[in-house]
Amino acid sequence: MSPIFFTSPDPDYRVKGSRDPLGFQMIWQDTGRLIIPHLSTVSTTLKDFQTLALAWQCKQETGMDDTAFETFFLRWEQLLAYVRKSVNDELSNTILGIDRVNKHWQGDKMPISIERVVLLENQRYTGIWGRYNSPFKKMVVVESDVFSAIFSEKTKTIHGLTAFKNCLMKPSFEITKHELEAFIGLFSLSEKERTFWRSQLLTESCEGEWHRMVEENRQQLHEESFYSKLAIIGGNASESLKSKLTEITNTERLLCPLSRIFRYLQTRSFWTKDEIESDTFINKCREASANVLPDYFTRQPDKKRRLYSILNASSNWETVSGIAAVNYEVSNRRGGSSWITHSSDTLDINHREGANGYIDFDPANDSDNDYFTGTYLRLFDTLNAQNDVL
Repeated sequence: MSPIFFTSPDPDYRVKGSRDPLGFQMIWQDTGRLIIPHLSTVSTTLKDFQTLALAWQCKQETGMDDTAFETFFLRWEQLLAYVRKSVNDELSNTILGIDRVNKHWQGDKMPISIERVVLLENQRYTGIWGRYNSPFKKMVVVESDVFSAIFSEKTKTIHGLTAFKNCLMKPSFEITKHELEAFIGLFSLSEKERTFWRSQLLTESCEGEWHRMVEENRQQLHEESFYSKLAIIGGNASESLKSKLTEITNTERLLCPLSRIFRYLQTRSFWTKDEIESDTFINKCREASANVLPDYFTRQPDKKRRLYSILNASSNWETVSGIAAVNYEVSNRRGGSSWITHSSDTLDINHREGANGYIDFDPANDSDNDYFTGTYLRLFDTLNAQNDVL
């Protein structure tokens, strides 16, 4: 069996730690870019994009450099988290760090600081900056002809914003709920701004056809599984869009059962070859290869066909041995040790993080990855809602 080589991951979606023991994240993300070029699985909330856009407008107005802007933004995010809490408490669960926001909300004054944890541990990485900054830049939002016109109009409405900008350059300060009232208008959504965000966030790689199909079928899509959503959208689609949907469907029907086998193996510390050969769950997952059409792979075809040969092997043991080989290659490339190791007739589990003993897996309907479609549909719904504060 020839070795499998993985390209360097997109830095926007680089795995933190070792949550991706088979290196599948790079494969499904690359395949998802066939349709959705910029969004990520964690850039799902319009208010977070608004927070970032407004901060960039402040940057342009003050002329601050990139280093100052980064620390300014961390405090800006904290400030606007409190504003969001005050605007619509019912929807505040979408705020990153909402538990700490709720705790601070109980006092008369709320902290804004880069010298202590206010919202999140490692806010730079786990907050808006880490989740949204890269897709925001890839969409060249700030470079849009109408960006400054839209967002300068909003910042001009804030009484005393200049003073607050100066405060936000300090390491720490406090703000009262009364003072937050000056910022409430920042999250209003005019039709001009709504149109702007639609053009930015709902960008796709299918000349508008994906968007039209989502628009025409949105009500049907709400309760459907991942595969059913793609089938509905592809029902009356062009051959070009259908081919992309087929690539995504085939990729997930390949990656998901292989990943499920790996997670199932992790539920025990040791397996014998005989136990693996007779295991009905592993066999059921292997049979999912019948749902995969390897001839339709066009995106990273060699990698996917190699993985298909592992799933479609002649025995459970051969499939598991192939999975172990992939884990060894991925772990070695990252400078770590294998999660699973095998000899001629035994399998040892060295790392059990992420183990999953769920055996009611249905290969025809269950999936693990959504190829950024969930993010797109959520933002689509937000931008088509009939209210001006979201």
